[in-house]
Amino acid sequence: LMHQMRGEWFDSVSCLISFSRAAKATKPAEVQQFRHTLVRLASVMHGSALDEICGDGAAGQVCMDITGLDMETLKFLRDCTDVYGFNKVEALQHMIQ
Repeated sequence: LMHQMRGEWFDSVSCLISFSRAAKATKPAEVQQFRHTLVRLASVMHGSALDEICGDGAAGQVCMDITGLDMETLKFLRDCTDVYGFNKVEALQHMIQ
């Protein structure tokens, strides 16, 4: 099940990266920023899903360089469950959409 989850998310991210290919010629910096943000958000989403599966007391999963995300996003992700009552994985899915 975990391999299927990772595979589905990998396919989705791959498609989004492919869809941004046409804009790369005219907006290379924006495309690079989009791609890096997408991969970071997907990494946090996958790690959060694994944390959720492991339950309380899990040692947090390693994610790709989250320092590349802006402070507003990092604060929201920190607070989304405790302050806002959102499921972190679902919130990340909405951010990616």
